[in-house]
Amino acid sequence: MKKILINTLMLFLFGCAATSEFPDKDEKQAESARKEKALSAFIDGTMAEMSSDFAGAILNYQEALKLDPTAGVHHALAENYFRLARLSPALDHAKIAAKAEPDNLDYQTLLATIYRSANLTDSAIAVLEKIAVKNPENSGVIYALAELNEQKKPSYSLELYKKLIDLQGPHPEVLIKIAEMNEKLGNKKATVETLEQFRENYSSDQNLMISLIMAYMSIGENETALARAEEAAMLYPDDIAVLELLARSYLLNNNWEGGIDIYSRLTEMSKVRLEDKLAYAEFILQKGSRDSTFLGKGREILEKMVSDSTDHRTLALLGELNILEKKDSAAVTNYKEAARLAPWNEFYWNRLGQLLIDKARYDEVKDELSKAIHNFPDSYQLNLILGLAFSAKENFLESRSYLEKAVRINSSEFFPHYLLGFTLHRLNEPQKAIESLDIASRLQPGSPEVWGLKGLIYNSLEQWDKCDSAYSYAILLDPDNPTLLNNFAYALSERGIDLNRAMEMVDRALESEPENSSFLDTKGWILFQQGEYYDAQKFIYRSHKVNPESPEVLNHLGDVHFKLGEKDKAIEYWKMALELQPGDQGLKEKIERGEI
Repeated sequence: MKKILINTLMLFLFGCAATSEFPDKDEKQAESARKEKALSAFIDGTMAEMSSDFAGAILNYQEALKLDPTAGVHHALAENYFRLARLSPALDHAKIAAKAEPDNLDYQTLLATIYRSANLTDSAIAVLEKIAVKNPENSGVIYALAELNEQKKPSYSLELYKKLIDLQGPHPEVLIKIAEMNEKLGNKKATVETLEQFRENYSSDQNLMISLIMAYMSIGENETALARAEEAAMLYPDDIAVLELLARSYLLNNNWEGGIDIYSRLTEMSKVRLEDKLAYAEFILQKGSRDSTFLGKGREILEKMVSDSTDHRTLALLGELNILEKKDSAAVTNYKEAARLAPWNEFYWNRLGQLLIDKARYDEVKDELSKAIHNFPDSYQLNLILGLAFSAKENFLESRSYLEKAVRINSSEFFPHYLLGFTLHRLNEPQKAIESLDIASRLQPGSPEVWGLKGLIYNSLEQWDKCDSAYSYAILLDPDNPTLLNNFAYALSERGIDLNRAMEMVDRALESEPENSSFLDTKGWILFQQGEYYDAQKFIYRSHKVNPESPEVLNHLGDVHFKLGEKDKAIEYWKMALELQPGDQGLKEKIERGEI
């Protein structure tokens, strides 16, 4: 074997060497010795290469190159540099070898390969085209040319792939390439025709079947796509890509139950990634949000996934399912656990806070989100939710700090400005409250709530024109809002003006909420201002029965009894009101005087 190799190398190294017609004997001996050393170095390089010692091979080939710089040595160096991913020297030697022997197919092919690896696509194409001219039926060269031209010259690439079919017959890999090129060129029907032409012979080729299914989908022939997908699923019942296409085919044919059954099957396969399982489950939930008949399947899948392996994303999806089914307490539990497992996920905390706020579980909001706010101090949503929770619990100082931060983080949102205005009003800072409400009304000019609150504050400031203007505009925006109607009516009754208008407004409010304590008290107070004390007493007593702890209603009851000549009874009610509102100086004075 070694003798044959040496003979081959002798021919390779010296077959084309030039000789002098009348060489000097000493020169001839020296030349022979040099070539023999070159051959020995080349053989050593070849043996190192056969042992995968490419660095050692290079050292030997470099020695051979110094002694006898032939194209064969340059080619050998190019190959070994290429194997070591040293593209620059590989390219240098490959160029020399290819230039020295332009008809050597191996040399030219290696040069093209190195150009391609170096992303010098145009140079690789130029070399391959020269090879193709001299070797028009070389399928490897044609395939390489076709691949390199896919991006810039897809039509040319397509013709080359078709030529390969003519040369070597239909081959699945080439057929898929033809389909891809037709797709790129918009020849979708041609794609289908090409793939379908060879389907019967290559139906066992998985990639070919997948390409065919996708091609039918792309031209809208969904029924045929489904038929091919079912055929592929019979051949590859556990293949993820095939099953995904089968599910999509069912959905495209409006067979939601069939598609979801396949997705359900995929979620039970151990080799399917968790991310994909979650995507399937999320899809089923999206469908379930529009058609509740699918929610049961979604629950079955998610509960199985949770039992197999608890993951925060699975718990969050289960939480969303419980929200869709209006099982908010279960959703809260899911999101609490998801946030515990992934405390870095701000969305979970936001979602948990929203759920608790919706159920008026304000103490839990404070307990849970107070943990999260340390990790997300600049979260607009978390600051807003905490501000709302503290406001609902009438802890307005805490509420203020969170709301002011929410406003600093995002000054373009309406609601935090409005809520901050309400909070400042409750903290008895009316001017600052008005400033916040002015910003809110600029952001949302048509908000009756903002204008109604402005009316309330202007009334407390005794800025009557602004008060009446704000209330009137609020009612113009929302004519049937019972709270606005009542508040404006009460503001007028306190001043004892426009009482008929005030009565008309409070009656409309009571039509909506006939047992509302505030509305009943307002009507009673308007009657009081009109001098109708017995009728006033009836309505204020009804208000007291609904809300016996209201100091304002007790105060009004005392005033009515006083007007009815029942001074002791009046003082009794005023004292009851003072117990609930000990800082009310007006009440103290009435009790001391024993009169209004």
